Amino acid sequence: MLTQDDYTLYTGQSSNYPAAEWEKLITLAAMRLAYFLCLDELPTDEEGNLPEDLAMLLANFLSLMLAERGSNAQVASKTVRNFSISYATGDACKNAFAKIDNTYGDIIAKYSACKSGLTVEKSVRGCCHECF
Repeated sequence: MLTQDDYTLYTGQSSNYPAAEWEKLITLAAMRLAYFLCLDELPTDEEGNLPEDLAMLLANFLSLMLAERGSNAQVASKTVRNFSISYATGDACKNAFAKIDNTYGDIIAKYSACKSGLTVEKSVRGCCHECF
C-alpha cells in the first residue's frame, strides 16, 4: 500500500522497519485514517494502490502516529523546589491534528465521507463516527 520509500518521499523522514513491522504500521494507520474519514477502507485502484494525494496524507498521518505513540500526556512544565510536574491535556495531539488538517485539508475534504475533517473533540456533531 505505502512503501518505506514512499513514506520518505512524502514526509522527508527515513524509516528502517522490518517488512512485517512496516506492514502492521501501515495497516493500522490506514484503518485509523479511514475511520477518521468516515470510510470503511481507503480507496485504492484495481492494483491496490492508493491515489497519490491519499498516499501522501497516509504517510503524514503515519508520521503523526509515530510521533505521538506511547505518550498519554506530555510534560508541560516542571518545578524543582517543592517538586511539581504539569502535564498537557491533549493540546499536543490537538495541535498535531490541526496541523495535518490545515496542511492537507483539501485532501481530507476530497475523501472524507462526512466532510467534517479530522477533529479530536467528541462534542463535534456531523461525523458519522462521532470523531474521538
